[in-house]
Amino acid sequence: MSVYAVLAVIEQYRQAEKAVSIKQLTDKLCNNYHPYQDRGKIKVKLEDIRGNTETIKKLLSISGIHTLEDKQKIIKSYLSLALNCVKAQIFICLDGQEQRIETQHMRDKNTTDNNQVVNEELYQYSIQQ
Repeated sequence: MSVYAVLAVIEQYRQAEKAVSIKQLTDKLCNNYHPYQDRGKIKVKLEDIRGNTETIKKLLSISGIHTLEDKQKIIKSYLSLALNCVKAQIFICLDGQEQRIETQHMRDKNTTDNNQVVNEELYQYSIQQ
């Protein structure tokens, strides 16, 4: 979805007779991403995406010729949508990594606990002998 939003921004700029490249837009998105502000739950991120799509829908449904100000609002909304999609994807990837790490820790703990039980049983067996 973020790729389509970036392509839509390029199209908006083209209609406004301003040339912009994908590289320029991705650089702009990278500069606008602040990881320290990217906290919260996936539900909030999805609500942000839904809000972006509703805003874009409203802006595009305006009949007549879009003014330069309208185009700027549409561009801003598309860029916000692209950034929110990237944030959601990052969240999903990081959450998956955290779950895999936690699962591995649990396996390691269980292995350690099992080894300890086996060692205690061997110790008890050697005492009885």
